Amino acid sequence: MKIDIKQEDVDETEVVISCRRVDEKIIRLRDYIASFGSRIRAKSESGIEHVSVSEIYYFETVDNRTFLYTAKEVFEVSMRLYELEEILDGRDFFRISRTQLMNINHAARFKPEINRTITATMENGEKLCISRKYSAEIN
Repeated sequence: MKIDIKQEDVDETEVVISCRRVDEKIIRLRDYIASFGSRIRAKSESGIEHVSVSEIYYFETVDNRTFLYTAKEVFEVSMRLYELEEILDGRDFFRISRTQLMNINHAARFKPEINRTITATMENGEKLCISRKYSAEIN
């Protein structure tokens, strides 16, 4: 892979990807670049914050409330999981259960279990269970 950066006097930054053919890796790279700097509005004990999408480990719904988890913090968001799925479509977030969306970029390892579920260990050591219904998405 060749990477070239040109500094020019332009109004807007433009990223051009030149490739022999467009495959899944190229699509993921495009989506990652497009999401760079994207933020989700969330509420914490100290007030309203805008959390970078790249910092989010996973989302979880508990008692009809949706929470956003980063490496060390938990925030509440006003959106439902299906709304977050639409917003984050193509950005390495996968539904792993009826109540959770996971950012695959923060998964350190995956362990298949006997009951055909998968245990995902996140970079911060937290473990998430990927249900059988959604495990094909991760493969």
